Amino acid sequence: MAVRLNSKTDRIVHSWAGGSTEEVLLLPEGSTWENKDFKIRVSSAVCFGGSSLFSDFTGFTRHISLRKGVLQMEHVLQSGEKKSVHLEPYEIDIFQGAWKTTSEGAYEDFNLLTDNSFSGAVQAVKGSAEFSFDPKKQYLAGFFCTADTVFHCSGVSLEGSLSLHEGDFLYFLSEGTDTAESASISPRKPDAPCGYWITVRHRN
Repeated sequence: MAVRLNSKTDRIVHSWAGGSTEEVLLLPEGSTWENKDFKIRVSSAVCFGGSSLFSDFTGFTRHISLRKGVLQMEHVLQSGEKKSVHLEPYEIDIFQGAWKTTSEGAYEDFNLLTDNSFSGAVQAVKGSAEFSFDPKKQYLAGFFCTADTVFHCSGVSLEGSLSLHEGDFLYFLSEGTDTAESASISPRKPDAPCGYWITVRHRN
């Protein structure tokens, strides 16, 4: 099993009309945004305000959560039906990348994209929490930190505690192992939102 820590200083930032996006993680390793050959993408974006059109990600499922600000979205489904979504901080919306999606407002968000060969999940973490990673069931698990937090881990790949800061992403990749890992999270401010726990598994 591989355990890696990705910090804000390690990232590529893409600028676009109205905002910017940090590439937190692209898998498989070696894939790029430009080539669109990734299967999993973790990112965080800043929108400066006004109306924004989301990129077309046909063949992907998208999880998005509001970190800061105001986020109002409209999805136009492939059937033509329209769906309006208003997110409060740390609420999560799941939708198809093929939908035409626009947003209004100035905000920061967190995103997980998975193609149709994977199934992803995102959980907002508020206060202390416990998690586990079973490589027999999951391909990827990770914690994206949005506030100073202590990450405790018990397992063969990582043992002990790490201090994480805003923007850090600590993740586990199953690589030829079947040993489960256990983790707990303790934010510096009790009961405060401190990040997102994500998991990704292969579809059967």
